[in-house]
Amino acid sequence: MVADALRQRDAATWMVLFEQHDVPDRAVMTPVEALASEQAVARSLLREIGGERDLPFPVPVDGEAGGHLRARVAALGADRHDVLQTPGCDATEIARPMTSGACKARARTGSA
Repeated sequence: MVADALRQRDAATWMVLFEQHDVPDRAVMTPVEALASEQAVARSLLREIGGERDLPFPVPVDGEAGGHLRARVAALGADRHDVLQTPGCDATEIARPMTSGACKARARTGSA
């Protein structure tokens, strides 16, 4: 019943009505909207490395950002040598994920 009533108007209209009647409210944002929000910008929450944007843990700790980006995500299979060499894999075993197609890159879909 409430959902049906809410569908009768758009979010912007509801926000105005709620504000007029002192009803606490907040619109749900997508991750992209949250990164561009006034609050995220004012608190300098957005972090960027190599063109990739992220919103690390947003709660400040002792007045400092609570999360830090150290590096971008490695390309698929880029660190396989280090990862597989540690448990003692030989060169053939290290190459296998790439030659078998197990580490085949997939096209990205959607936006973040």
